[in-house]
Formats: sequence, C-alpha cells, structure tokens
Amino acid sequence: MQSTEVYRLLGRRHRRGYLIGRILWNVCVIVMVVIIFVLGSISWTIVVFFVALAFYMLWVNNLGMQNSAWRISENPRLVYWAHPTSGHEPYADVPLDECTIMKLHLTDGTEFEVLLPVEQMRAFINWLREQNPELRLGEYRAENERSG
Repeated sequence: MQSTEVYRLLGRRHRRGYLIGRILWNVCVIVMVVIIFVLGSISWTIVVFFVALAFYMLWVNNLGMQNSAWRISENPRLVYWAHPTSGHEPYADVPLDECTIMKLHLTDGTEFEVLLPVEQMRAFINWLREQNPELRLGEYRAENERSG
C-alpha cells in the first residue's frame, strides 16, 4: 500500500463529514441572515445559531480527523498502539484477522478510529506492521507490568 491509498481509506468518512458540516454551516448562516433581516425574528435566529454551531463543530471535528488520517498515512510511526474495538466497548476480543473497527493511539495523545471491511483492514494492518515494527497490536501491557 502507498501512503495516498492509506489516506484515501482512512479519510473517506471524515472528508464526507467535513463537506456535509461545512455546507450545512454555510446554509445556516444564510438562513440566519434571512431570518434576522427579512423576518426580524431574534428568537428563530438564536435557534438557527445553535444549529449552525453544531454543524460548525461537525466541520471542525472532521477536519481534525482528516489531518490525523493524513499524518498517519505519511508517518505511521506516530501510532504506538492499535487494538480492535466495537462501537460501544473500548476494547473488543475480536481477532485481528476478523476485526472491522480498530482504534489507533497516536504519540500526540489523540485517538483515531478506523472502520474498514475485513479485507481492507487486513491490508491496512499489514501495512502498519511493515511501516512501524515497534507497534503494539492487541491488548496493551506495559513493559514493566507484572503478570500474575
């Protein structure tokens, strides 16, 4: 896999969310201007302002996720731990060969969730292992942690 292909896989959801958030934020701003200047309703303007704020947060959050996807694709050594997860549990006991959702922990303290079909996830995990031999996969155990 090349870094551009990895970015395409990782950033697909976030590019869509970024675009949707930005479009809806712009629509809300236009609606606010129309409501305040044409209808003269302050109360509806406040309501639309809070809706616009939610879409702005969607936009900004997905922009951050896009940036993380790009950074991971360009420098996979930023990932120090990766493990399967589920939508509700922070850690899932799913074998790496069968997982579709994986959480990546980055050295800058952020997390990135990868949702891919099984075959693409296998290819991504193999690419990540090749590019980052120090990567911890699966359950996290500290080096100095005692077992038993």
